Order: sequence, then structure tokens, then C-alpha cells
Amino acid sequence: MPMVEFLAFTIPGDQDWSWASQLKWLAENHPKECRDVFWDIYYNGQQEPVLIGDDQRLWDGHHRVYALVGLKAQYIHVKYSWEDQ
Repeated sequence: MPMVEFLAFTIPGDQDWSWASQLKWLAENHPKECRDVFWDIYYNGQQEPVLIGDDQRLWDGHHRVYALVGLKAQYIHVKYSWEDQ
């Protein structure tokens, strides 16, 4: 999925935050995880998709989104919660 479409389509999480607010919160509260995932994706690419729920919220993969935005990725690999049903 194009990153621009992903950021416009999905809701970051439990709070009604913007993506900018969510990414800032991650950087301030999970700096080690953000750094580790950033470098992992930098060297190995995105190995796991992020999970989007049927409510358009990101259910799993916040640190991956942080890294991919930081890397200025054009695309993000996604999986939808309803795909396995």
C-alpha cells in the first residue's frame, strides 16, 4: 500500500491522535524500540506487515510505521484483520 494512502486511511491507535502525535509519542516513550526497529528495517527491509483492524485502526506495527516514516518509505506492507476470516 502506498505510504501516503496508509497514513490517510488508518487511525494510529487507541487515542484520537494524528500520526504526527503518535510518532512523537513513540519517539519519546519507546526510543530504544524505535531505534532498533528503524535499523532492522534499514538493513533488512520490512519483514512483517502491519495489521489494520476492521475499525481502520492500526492494531499492530506502530514501531514499524515509525521506522518506515523515518526512512521515507514509499510503500508499507499491510495485512487486514479480516483477511484470515
